[in-house]
Amino acid sequence: MPDLLVRTSIWLLGLMLFLATFAAAMVGSLLARQDRLPDRWGQLSEAQIGYVLSAVYALLGLLVGFTFSVAVERYHHRRELMVQDANAIEQLYLRAQLLDEPHRSRFSDLMVRYAENHIALAQVDRRDADATKLVAEDNALLRDLWTATVPAFQSIRGIDFSSSFVDSVNQVIWTDAERKASREAQIPRTVIWMLFFYSIVAALLLGGVMKSRKGEIVSVALLGLSTLALMLVTDINRPVGGTIREPQGPMIRMLARLKANPPAVYQRLAAKPGQPA
Repeated sequence: MPDLLVRTSIWLLGLMLFLATFAAAMVGSLLARQDRLPDRWGQLSEAQIGYVLSAVYALLGLLVGFTFSVAVERYHHRRELMVQDANAIEQLYLRAQLLDEPHRSRFSDLMVRYAENHIALAQVDRRDADATKLVAEDNALLRDLWTATVPAFQSIRGIDFSSSFVDSVNQVIWTDAERKASREAQIPRTVIWMLFFYSIVAALLLGGVMKSRKGEIVSVALLGLSTLALMLVTDINRPVGGTIREPQGPMIRMLARLKANPPAVYQRLAAKPGQPA
């Protein structure tokens, strides 16, 4: 059951929820027609029943709206981290151009591969076997990044630039950790399951007042809309498995700039050995 919210297709999950709420509404309608509802419910006037249903669905809308706002806030946070990640990678790439060889080419190659890996990670489904490989590759690239930093730092440790260069490396590592944590931060599954349960109970009460043909049509439409709202919340709460993901435009454009400007581009004005600067 806990993995059902993650591994099941969002459309299949929505269909299951709609059928469950529709079945609950039919049960409520059947109980009402057979006068098997509690006596207190039968003694309520249509206006009072309307107030009860309005309160029930108003609370459901409030709960769904609050949960949706939390999911959207986390979505925007993941997008901001992606932009920060792109900026940190490009900053380190540019600062690496101030290093001597072979450090310059080594860092340039690492940053290009690192950016390609992050774009692939953002587009892969966590249920795919490639996701595990990409995560392992990301960890290996981070290890190689710090391994390359050790000799590079030794070559510049006597100048002030060394501290800012190490800070750029640390920023890349920190942002990577934050992006991984943000993809694991989801709305507790218990909250989602309680919303599903609440919607089924609300559908049961709704079925108890479905008397006319028009009322049944309106009720089915209401069930469909509430199901769509819960599908949207569930989908946006899947950072690496849903259909709604943060766009990778800034990261893709940054990678294109890196590939269009290899180390040789930034060294074309540098003085060659034996020539004046």
